[in-house]
Amino acid sequence: GLYEADYAQVTLLANSSVIFENMIFRLPNSVSWGGHILGEGIMDLYADNCRFTGPSGYLNARDDYSISVDGGNTSVHDCSFTKMRYGIYAESYSGNEVELHGNSFENVRMGITAASNNLSVWGNNIKGESASNDFTGIYAMGSGSVASNRIYAEDAGRDGDEAIGIDGYSTESNWAQTRGLFIYNNMVGINGFYDVVGINVYASTQGTATRVYHNSVDLR
Repeated sequence: GLYEADYAQVTLLANSSVIFENMIFRLPNSVSWGGHILGEGIMDLYADNCRFTGPSGYLNARDDYSISVDGGNTSVHDCSFTKMRYGIYAESYSGNEVELHGNSFENVRMGITAASNNLSVWGNNIKGESASNDFTGIYAMGSGSVASNRIYAEDAGRDGDEAIGIDGYSTESNWAQTRGLFIYNNMVGINGFYDVVGINVYASTQGTATRVYHNSVDLR
């Protein structure tokens, strides 16, 4: 999911700790690829109440995320993402946290991709790109919680591709209090074609549980 460093508006150095608050990130209308923040092997990233906007036309590149980071702790709270087909990619292990809370995504093909053994994806609003070939609201891998998110897509999954609200892959954790993902109180609504899935879950090893409680799913 990582794009090249020179494609990013902001490139974070390895082992860096950075805070972004109340900032606006906008890609020029002339570009057809790229993202806003890239960080490989970071220590900490914290973004709060920021706006991330793509160019006037959609990006052509398939996996250019607005934020793409791996390594340490990642916290993105109350940010908005528009005109970007791919929202957040955050990967972190060894007990580091990935917290994605209260963010909004509009017209995306992939809202959130998050992998961590200490994961919290909570209260995000994700609207899929209309008439897209493929759509995934949230892909979560590891251990932790995916809760109280709102995911909606219209005319998704054309040309035989999948449209998935939440895709959860549980793995065992030595750091989290619970093993696997806890997926609860989410609302998923997808009006699509072919393979349309509200919540898809699976686990890496026997004894690693994925708990799914009190979700609302509407597929049409």
